[in-house]
Amino acid sequence: MFQSNDIIELALLNFEAKHQHVLSFRRLSPEDGLVPHSIIGMVQIHNTSPQWETWRPNTLFIDFFCRYMQAKLQVTPALLEEDARVAPGEFFYIIDGRTANPNGFVPSHDIVGAYCTDAKGRPVAESFQYNPNHRLVLEDGAFSSLLSDERLYQAVLSENYAGLSGSA
Repeated sequence: MFQSNDIIELALLNFEAKHQHVLSFRRLSPEDGLVPHSIIGMVQIHNTSPQWETWRPNTLFIDFFCRYMQAKLQVTPALLEEDARVAPGEFFYIIDGRTANPNGFVPSHDIVGAYCTDAKGRPVAESFQYNPNHRLVLEDGAFSSLLSDERLYQAVLSENYAGLSGSA
């Protein structure tokens, strides 16, 4: 079963030269086109149900997400504006909000990525590295908390319209 929210949608469209079911950030209106980085990934459908074990992330979305986390876009992650700190020289790990106990055992698929820190222990935006083991959608259909992040959605929208106007 597909667990929809206000900012993502599942649609059938022509992507990568074939008809595929894609999970994408919701368009403002049905007339708005989907730009490639707003497509989160692809999934096969069987009897109207997504088969999440067939999930494949879209590398263009992952690249976009990394630029977002590195503060290279108009909209930046809230955590870079917070006074988040760890010991200087330590890594600052981003844990997916869906994980049951972020202070206990965290499966590798729930570690989003990490930042290096500066001399004050604050994350250095440009140092963000995405964890290739992170799963945007688990085989049971549990979505990453990233897919309900309003700021990430706003970044996708702002880049969509910047790209359409030719000012990207």
